[in-house]
Amino acid sequence: MRIGVPRALMSYRYYPFLKTFLEGCGHEVLSSPPTDLGILQEGVEGCVDDVCVAVKVFIGHVRFLEGKAEALLVPRPVSVEKRGYDTFTCPKLIAAPDMARFFPRRPPLLLEWVLDVRRAPWWWGCLRLAARLRVSPVRAWRAYLAARREHSAFGSLLLQGLLPDEALSVWENMVINRLPMGIEGIGSESSGDGQERHGRSGGAGATERLPAFAAEADWKGLWVASPEGTEKYSEEEPRIPSPWGKRFRVEGLCGQAGTWSPGRGEAGRGKVRRERVTVGVVGHPYLLADRLVNKNLIRWLEEAGALVVPCTALSPRELEEEVAHLPLMSWSYERELLAATSCFARRKEVDGVAYITSFGCGPDSMAMEVARREVVAPSGKPFLEVVLDEHSADSGVRTRAEAFVDMLNRRKGAGAGGTT
Repeated sequence: MRIGVPRALMSYRYYPFLKTFLEGCGHEVLSSPPTDLGILQEGVEGCVDDVCVAVKVFIGHVRFLEGKAEALLVPRPVSVEKRGYDTFTCPKLIAAPDMARFFPRRPPLLLEWVLDVRRAPWWWGCLRLAARLRVSPVRAWRAYLAARREHSAFGSLLLQGLLPDEALSVWENMVINRLPMGIEGIGSESSGDGQERHGRSGGAGATERLPAFAAEADWKGLWVASPEGTEKYSEEEPRIPSPWGKRFRVEGLCGQAGTWSPGRGEAGRGKVRRERVTVGVVGHPYLLADRLVNKNLIRWLEEAGALVVPCTALSPRELEEEVAHLPLMSWSYERELLAATSCFARRKEVDGVAYITSFGCGPDSMAMEVARREVVAPSGKPFLEVVLDEHSADSGVRTRAEAFVDMLNRRKGAGAGGTT
């Protein structure tokens, strides 16, 4: 059976896991392409008006896969972690399979992967999915173990500083060519919106962000699924590398351990790190990765001269350390964003924080206010709020990014304090 997976929402977290599991169960996986204007328009026309742009993009990808796949697989993340209180994800993420069932023109055969660790671990949802696919429990368990390894490998790519879409591209290249996980697969390619994605050969791109995460290059076993079903750090595996160290070794980047200041390109290797401002970018993976939706914000920040640190490059341990300082919040992914914001606010290496959200997102509307008032404001660091929808324009986002970097440069040069 050919099973389609929409390239939206939870795919930027779990696509390697789902693809490996389904292929291990003997099925072909078809993913939709990166978002383009046609997909966005399909989603806008086929969805209600009062949902966020990320959901509209999701519906557009579901419509794109109509007639191309025999079934669709959509995750239903109800609760993704265990704590001393109930935790949930965004209601629209929980309802994603239902929207995929009712909004398309021709409702497809829908498969669900339910994530609700309050009631059952990860593997139980996989076995339930396998049962619907008429796959034996033994084969499903082997596929699950292989999928967990690929999920860990994908997480290691994120920790190297890659954005989720870049990490997916590298992961797919490594799997297809049976190569070790690394950053060699990054190159310039189309993002679907007519803009060139800058990579290894594109100047200011993924490989330039890597020096900001100079660390020990031991990328095994970063995330594991515990017997309780919670994604957590494994003490039995090598220590998670810190992105703030000065030593690193990345195969294909420098070939040996050493230090590298984050100047742009070859000419910048001799520059001092603090000559450039560093911007921590916070946002859901599906907003950071979809360049048509975020209007190339990260690209504009980099072209303006900033060194960008995406929140997806922070390790689970670092985020967990920040949770103790944060207000209680039952939305798991929003608490993750608050923890990333807190990490950036407390780190002296970061000069400013940019928070990306979509218009109409209920949980994010509260999380961003908490981030601005209670997390970033006490640190005195500048805070850029970028609210996106289907009407946002590249020019407006580019102007704001350039103005933000200019302000950081002036503030840093003058040694000014206070929140801007």
